[in-house]
Amino acid sequence: MCCSGCNLCGECVDCKGPVEKRLKGYVGTTLPGAFSDFTVVDARYAVVLPDTMSFVTAAPLTCAGATAWRAVQSTKAQPGEWIGIVGSGGGLGHLAIQFAVKAGVNVIAVDAREEGLELSRECGAQLVLDARKGDEQLTTAITEAIGDDKIKATIVLSDHETACDTACAITRPHGTIIQVAQPLRVSFPFRAIIFKDLHFEGSLVSGQKELEDMIHFVLKHKIRVKTNIYEDLDSVNLVADAARSGKVSGKLVVVLDRAAVEADKAKDCW
Repeated sequence: MCCSGCNLCGECVDCKGPVEKRLKGYVGTTLPGAFSDFTVVDARYAVVLPDTMSFVTAAPLTCAGATAWRAVQSTKAQPGEWIGIVGSGGGLGHLAIQFAVKAGVNVIAVDAREEGLELSRECGAQLVLDARKGDEQLTTAITEAIGDDKIKATIVLSDHETACDTACAITRPHGTIIQVAQPLRVSFPFRAIIFKDLHFEGSLVSGQKELEDMIHFVLKHKIRVKTNIYEDLDSVNLVADAARSGKVSGKLVVVLDRAAVEADKAKDCW
């Protein structure tokens, strides 16, 4: 299995960085590809798929999983500490919740969709809050539940224009905002970061070692990957429409070889 980066040089500052990304671009975004029957990947950015993991489970992990994994790791939260996740009930969020909870980290899950709120609860978030109630009600609910200085870091997975505002509101002073979502611009009132001394980090996909660690973690802790299956590349437009609808719970997966998937699905022992 391989994450979404390719065309690796191995020489630039990004390649030699702490997460071994080695990227010159991203398939389907800055490089052509993705909607194809076959693709070529660089072995330096691939890991061996375990015999006990199915293709359908593995597919979302190579992007959504790798991205959520690095974001959770970036919080540096220890067992018993609290993190927030804004946009918790989507394809990345439902995995980020499980990664954190299974590592002993407590999660405040924030979403604005009924589907997302329900999935956040199913995945084990200790407190699930509806973003539509506004930041003031959110912070009040958090203070009543755990106190007002507990959330050391918040991961932003929603690209809504107010998502970063919400993250700033719920994170404790001197905490960290991990920005993963990719709106055209990220904005927030200056008081949100200056008066609280908040720190911002950007986070993208995992490097090879992180990807391998994540796969082992998924198997060890029986992480549930919620998938929505579509058949063949002819369904690509349907997949795009579903993604834009905001009604999808979990990740969208396009199956190209039904026979291989049927023969393979028994591998998921959990």
